Amino acid sequence: MPQQLPTISLPATFKVQAVTLYYIFRKCINKENKAMLNTSIEPEEWALPLYLKMDEYFHKSGECGEWFDASTNSKVRYLSATFLKAQKALLEDEPREMIGINKASFLPILVYSGFAEKFAFLRRWLEDESITELFTITTHINGKKEFTLSVNEEEFDRNIKAGLPINPLITTPLAPPRPKAVVELRVDLPIKPVCFFGRADMLYKLAQFFSNPHPRGKTLLLSGVGGMGKTSVMQEFLHDERCQHFFNRIVCMVIDHNLPFAFISSTARALNIYDRIMLMPNEETQLRGIVSEMSRLGGENLFVIDNVNETDIHDLREMRYYFDQTGWRFLITSRTIPDGFLFEEVTELDLKDAKLLFTYHFRPDKVDKNDQRRTIQNLNSIINDAEFNSNLEKLLLHIVSHTLLTELLAKYSLKRRFTVNQIYQSLLEKDYIHPDFSSEVDPGVHGMGKKILSPLRLHTYILGLFDTDYLFKKTGDSSTDSENEMRAIMLLFFSMLPSTDIPINDLVTLFGIERSDQVDFEIRLDELRQMGWLQSKYLWGERPDQMDLRYKMHMLVQKVVDEKLSDPLIKGTPLVDNIAGILGKHIADPERFHAYVDSIFRWYEKRIG
Repeated sequence: MPQQLPTISLPATFKVQAVTLYYIFRKCINKENKAMLNTSIEPEEWALPLYLKMDEYFHKSGECGEWFDASTNSKVRYLSATFLKAQKALLEDEPREMIGINKASFLPILVYSGFAEKFAFLRRWLEDESITELFTITTHINGKKEFTLSVNEEEFDRNIKAGLPINPLITTPLAPPRPKAVVELRVDLPIKPVCFFGRADMLYKLAQFFSNPHPRGKTLLLSGVGGMGKTSVMQEFLHDERCQHFFNRIVCMVIDHNLPFAFISSTARALNIYDRIMLMPNEETQLRGIVSEMSRLGGENLFVIDNVNETDIHDLREMRYYFDQTGWRFLITSRTIPDGFLFEEVTELDLKDAKLLFTYHFRPDKVDKNDQRRTIQNLNSIINDAEFNSNLEKLLLHIVSHTLLTELLAKYSLKRRFTVNQIYQSLLEKDYIHPDFSSEVDPGVHGMGKKILSPLRLHTYILGLFDTDYLFKKTGDSSTDSENEMRAIMLLFFSMLPSTDIPINDLVTLFGIERSDQVDFEIRLDELRQMGWLQSKYLWGERPDQMDLRYKMHMLVQKVVDEKLSDPLIKGTPLVDNIAGILGKHIADPERFHAYVDSIFRWYEKRIG
């Protein structure tokens, strides 16, 4: 008797998450071959045999519709293509990706899997966002990835088919989870980036490097040109469970210059040996003391140094000797790669992720701050518009998906109410004015040439996004003129300060803001952030339960301010006066303010020699 397909309430075409689609295929494949359990299965190994088994199972039933009307090759290709879509999503750590399904073609697969009657129930348990702990994607040492349930799979299948609830807390696990590292120390750990798309391969490489029991080295540089997202990658990695579960201790520091002093000071504070270390007679003795203390600490430990720039490279080469003696692992972000250092280069985003980044800032009304998954779905609903997608793709290809420029262009377009095509046309006009904007090719470390965005073109594009003329035009309205002058001074001050995250309380002190004016000051800061001049984030404060709002001006934007604002030497005087007054008083953390002073002095040295 031919097997009849059941009547299931599904539309003719619909979408299902990759994790569910993969699970259905997994059951079909494993029905005949229990050994085929991981995503390394190649379709040619199973697609034709599976089709033949299904063909025999259904015995060419007239109820199967177009599935059996199609040719064998067509059906085998459908099996292969559909499975590969689901597999690709899992390999890219996107198990929630929605994949289009044709009911007539999919139904025989669903029936053969044994879950046809309980398909809705299966989807509920695999796709419900509240129980994502039910499944994991495990990466093996050879790079292969395997889909596993965190509960006993046979029990899971039985309960699904019986319509019973699944409780991961009371079911038998397939295997004991990898023991988590005992968290003993977390110092100055930045919070997880609010907006982060893609880079799964980069996070995987970092996890592989730092968890390798026999590493080629213990220090790794995250390198890349300015504005590419090195710091964001570092911050995302620090919150990745592969990092959090591996390291007992994580200490982070951001520097502006003077790497040895910053390392000594930050480490001494983190390990509660500051007073003892600072009483030592010289830098060499202090470094030996720090190394001795760090090397005594067992377990897996990570030290993160953000923002090593060109002026620190000589110090970095010399400090490497001390880093190696500590037994710790080091992750360092830097635009420059000294000889002999292992590194991973942070390059431009994939086009798909760059589209998400642009749309995130271009359509903030579509952002759900409490649900990343829903945010991505909302953004993709915008991107899927054919005209929007076409124009956005042209724009991103033109700017080579440069991360910071993508964000700035989106904010600029939102503020000016430009369409994507209008902003693209404005860049083409700049190209016409500057015929020296030839396409550049970066030979790369291994000679693999690729198109890059030249520093001149990048600077010119960013320069055109920021209008400062209105700040100096007198309107006749004293209130407006005063407000514009305050904004200009704030921009100048930020260009003189380190390009690091500065606590808002420090900014209030540095800018000499009276308590009665603090609300207006904070409003101006947020307005400058919305315009793209500043970036903001929350970081842990001095107390473990306290988070501070911090602002910074990116180095690339600081160059714009340098070029745009007139008479900077005169206008910078109030900041110097404020600093002098601060240093004349007793302050809780003088070293932090010394770093601000050093940055200001270096700013003046560049201009007056």
